[in-house]
Amino acid sequence: TLAGGIPIVIGGGHNNAFGLIKGASEGSGKQLSIVNLDPHADTRDLEGRHSGNPFSYAWGEGLLSSYSVLGLHQSYNNESVLKRLELMKATISFFEDWIDEPERFHTDITALLQQHKDRFTGIELDMDSIIGMPSSAFTPSGVTVEQARFYVRSMARVNEVAYIHFPEAAPVSERDGQLVGRSLSYLVADFIKCHNSVREK
Repeated sequence: TLAGGIPIVIGGGHNNAFGLIKGASEGSGKQLSIVNLDPHADTRDLEGRHSGNPFSYAWGEGLLSSYSVLGLHQSYNNESVLKRLELMKATISFFEDWIDEPERFHTDITALLQQHKDRFTGIELDMDSIIGMPSSAFTPSGVTVEQARFYVRSMARVNEVAYIHFPEAAPVSERDGQLVGRSLSYLVADFIKCHNSVREK
């Protein structure tokens, strides 16, 4: 954070998460706990920085105290990605489990909030996770905008937020732009309102 503010970062690739984590860590002198709602773990090999490995690089540089990623799609995360998550002692959940047991969505996020309530936390929401969202990896199967809002509204109640990041939206038409813009407006407003309610207590 800068002068008590919380960066709200919209757009671009998920590779930018590394810069956010590094800047927040160097500025605060602290490691970060990261929570991420994302079909992809983004912990691929260290093969040059790209949107598939920002958390691998952050972990490799000792910037992370913990990493939690929710809503992983089983078919998008190979054995090497899952192995790195195991090495990182990451907390993970799979989208397919939410299909089988819908109540687990709320249970997983509520548990995550309790884990991070008093940690210095970076909040990530890959727009690829939202069903039908114009994005770099459009998905016909994913969380709804309402579920994404629940995630943001819940994680906004963390006491010490380092930043919140909404990457990967990629509108290509006017209608796409309206959908992305209005969805982001809801998500940003949710974060501000819910985090302010924590600060006011």
